[in-house]
Amino acid sequence: MAPKISKETDIRNPKLTLRTYQPEDLQAVNALFSSTTYALVLEGVRAKLWAPMTWILWFAGYTGLMILIPNTIFGWDDRENTWPEYFLRLFISAAWAAIGFMMVFLKTERYDVREMIEEGRENDLSDPEVYYLNYEQDQDGKRVRKPASEQLPSHFWVLLVDGQICGMAALAMNSERVMSKRAPLGTPLQEVGAFICRRLGLPVFSFLKPKLSYKVFGEETGDKLAVLQRLAIDNDYQNCGLSTLLINRVMSWASEHGIEEVLATTTEVNMAAEQILTKRHDFKIIEKEKTWLGNYHALLVCNVKEWMEKHNDQAKKFYKRV
Repeated sequence: MAPKISKETDIRNPKLTLRTYQPEDLQAVNALFSSTTYALVLEGVRAKLWAPMTWILWFAGYTGLMILIPNTIFGWDDRENTWPEYFLRLFISAAWAAIGFMMVFLKTERYDVREMIEEGRENDLSDPEVYYLNYEQDQDGKRVRKPASEQLPSHFWVLLVDGQICGMAALAMNSERVMSKRAPLGTPLQEVGAFICRRLGLPVFSFLKPKLSYKVFGEETGDKLAVLQRLAIDNDYQNCGLSTLLINRVMSWASEHGIEEVLATTTEVNMAAEQILTKRHDFKIIEKEKTWLGNYHALLVCNVKEWMEKHNDQAKKFYKRV
């Protein structure tokens, strides 16, 4: 879990520090990323419960159970309703409602949100210095900065309240397409089948193994386009305007380094971030995709020059006040 408010924290006059990521921040950054992402599970559940296909599948299963179970127990002949059958149908309704919600919750928590966390941990958050701050390892295994000609103005910031990391944001730029290091996952049925095989001491059959995945983690951006990533505020400090502080720094940095547009992506679990970006910071949705089961993906863009013309004075006042 991310660090919580300590007794030493001055609630009335906290000290805010916004600085570049350092190697010793790795554990706290990953903890912050995990805790803030897991907190979005219910938002993902809500999105799936609003999806029409979720209810179509639930009612299809409910109808089948209401026909099959009572008729199997009490017979398929025409009969009058009895109290035992009435209570059985009531039990089926309650049980199927609970099972349906549990299935949606587990799908969101175990396969959507957890996959987001593990993908981040195994890619950029495994070593933010290398991914964002232009570091690499030389032939002797020492960490050194890339040659100036190979450096891109990507960056990673952490926000501290009285010395404790409570927020972060990153600006990613890639000179070429970056493939995900995350091992491919199988379908839920493949996962269950593989688990049973391992429990029984049997080899995992080939059809239970996931197919090789060549998932793209980051597209080539060049030197005029960047991607806003890893925007997160600790759950204890949300709704305090700290996300604005981070976004202001990201956009100011982009302007200082000649970046013309900043992209961002959102899914069904972080609609709050989408609202902040579109309503407060003039990001525009240019692509949007939504599935019948409630999964959602949007691509947003913001013109840096236009943002600076509108928000630069406000950003300077904000920094001065902090």
